[in-house]
Amino acid sequence: MSCQLNSLPRRRATPNGEDILCAASLNVSQFHSPFARRLPDFPDCTHQVTEKGIIVSLDKAHDYEYLRANMPALALNLIYKLDDPDSSKHIKQPSWLSGKDREFAGYALAAPVRMQGDKASLKALNYLAAVEYALAEIIGGHPIGIGWTANPLYAPHTNLLRSEPYSLKELADGLDLRWHRAAKATTTQASAIGYGRNDTLFHTLRKWAYASFLSGEYSFKEYFSNAVLRAAMERNEFTPSLLTEEVEVIAGSVADWVWSRYRPITSQESRGRDGNGKTRHLTYANGLLESDFALPEPLTAEEKRRRQQQSAFRTHAQRRESTGSKLNTAYAAMVKALIPVSSRTLAAKTGVSHPTASRWLRNNR
Repeated sequence: MSCQLNSLPRRRATPNGEDILCAASLNVSQFHSPFARRLPDFPDCTHQVTEKGIIVSLDKAHDYEYLRANMPALALNLIYKLDDPDSSKHIKQPSWLSGKDREFAGYALAAPVRMQGDKASLKALNYLAAVEYALAEIIGGHPIGIGWTANPLYAPHTNLLRSEPYSLKELADGLDLRWHRAAKATTTQASAIGYGRNDTLFHTLRKWAYASFLSGEYSFKEYFSNAVLRAAMERNEFTPSLLTEEVEVIAGSVADWVWSRYRPITSQESRGRDGNGKTRHLTYANGLLESDFALPEPLTAEEKRRRQQQSAFRTHAQRRESTGSKLNTAYAAMVKALIPVSSRTLAAKTGVSHPTASRWLRNNR
């Protein structure tokens, strides 16, 4: 059964704050579509994919031909651009088809996959990427991820086909997910597509973050987070590359988890074997990152204070060295130019305070 979308579904809030679909705006005698819940409240929209998008509220999104149906931190739909739109008649029924030639197929997810926050799950992301990849091979389509798709709210170019969203298990039924089992060992930047790119970046970045964290180079979380983000940007070598917003979400999730939870353990446990010599299975902490070691404990208050003190000492030494170098350079230039040197003229020349310049002159003349 198909239904032409003739107006935008209205939304209202339940007492617990969740958005639900007000069916009055649809052809409810034929169709009731929860798919509107699987679109961002403020989607990025455009009339041409070559143009920069504009963020609008959902009640205005139906005026645009293209939108992003997923969010950087939340996978709401699996979307494909079909090589042959007619092939969709012989596969799992999409939730909707959109585009002038119905070349975009969308599968609404009953349980969106989060990539940030306490409910984020690397295991779920890995499974999502596997289902997306396997389904793409069967339907002959290219995964869109959070890229531009023909707007399913744009009435002239949309057919709604299925009223209920899919669970990942339902989509995976009948698919060959062997790729899923070997994903971490075989997926590279060159071969990853769709959400496989997000999954691959998560795995490669977290391993880099483990080693970087253990180096003890970073005393403040802000410094560590910036380093993780730089490393993520350097590893975003996919074709096409992930959007900056996606990379920032992944880097933020990895940095937060590693900083607050990651700790190494004893040598026996780190070898991955228990007391009976059996291989210890890796587990997920909060479903977010698969640790190569034991699940860590949060930093103690004493450890936090120690790190802050170390960072304060290091920062003070760096500033003192920088100020000394600046004053020394300015002093040499003034002497060479035969300019009378005093604490006030030196302070004015370098921008440091008068007491600092005076103290430096006393100690270095």
